[in-house]
Amino acid sequence: MDAEALRQLLISRREMIKPESLGFGRRDPRGRKAPGLSQDHMDQLLMRSAGTYGKLERGVLENPSHAYLRGVSEILGLTAREWLAFYAFARGGQPPEAPVGLRSASVAGDWRQLLAALPLMACITDSAYNVLAYNAAFSELFPRKQVPHNTPYWMLFNDEARSDVLIDWEDRWAPFLVGGLRMALALHEGDRTLASMGERCQADPVLGRMYGKGINCYASPKTAGMPIRHPARGTGTVTALVSELQYAPRIRLHVWLFHPAGRSGPGTTPLGSVGDRDPAGFFPHP
Repeated sequence: MDAEALRQLLISRREMIKPESLGFGRRDPRGRKAPGLSQDHMDQLLMRSAGTYGKLERGVLENPSHAYLRGVSEILGLTAREWLAFYAFARGGQPPEAPVGLRSASVAGDWRQLLAALPLMACITDSAYNVLAYNAAFSELFPRKQVPHNTPYWMLFNDEARSDVLIDWEDRWAPFLVGGLRMALALHEGDRTLASMGERCQADPVLGRMYGKGINCYASPKTAGMPIRHPARGTGTVTALVSELQYAPRIRLHVWLFHPAGRSGPGTTPLGSVGDRDPAGFFPHP
């Protein structure tokens, strides 16, 4: 824990909030002179015993719960970046969910601009793979350019996906998707979307058999270069690259590389590698 950084962050945010904006009376001019909410105000708003918030701000509150930290962040109106810093300072590591207020309608404009500029198929999803934003190239993957709300759901259960778009669906795609779903369920217990998909998988005559076997698709080399019949580009393979957005835990950028049939995919040679060298000369060689 970085107690000093935690204290500075909380004090600076607390001082920005007028007590009367949250229902407290005007400050007695003969009393407390510091601006903003007091520590006592925070305890009242969080419905905790007196002194609890003060311990948090001093960095001596032992193992503060996730729910308590979320409550503090909501009162103080922390930004996504402040929420991540606050959580790291108070508990260590990353929070188990996206920052306060991050919804599909609020995917940052810079990320939307990046999507629009990418010629590759790309989208942004939440942890349940619900599509929050996508680009034109991504829409071309789907018949009639109708992007589904949840891409794995479409891949698992849609008849067109099974028969027309995803080549060798039962042997290649289904095991891969079922294995991925089971891992997602283990990572995000309680997610209703993922749970619903798991229940439907188990009820499906084909997917149910795979689901019951607990398929480990990640140990199989067959998951590399998945075969596909792209509605606009023809047959080929796709490789999905996934990364987490900075300051947005569990919000992910997916980029799909399409390789036309008969052409090899990109090589593994890096564009540039420093290796043991220091071309900028910042550090002396031993």
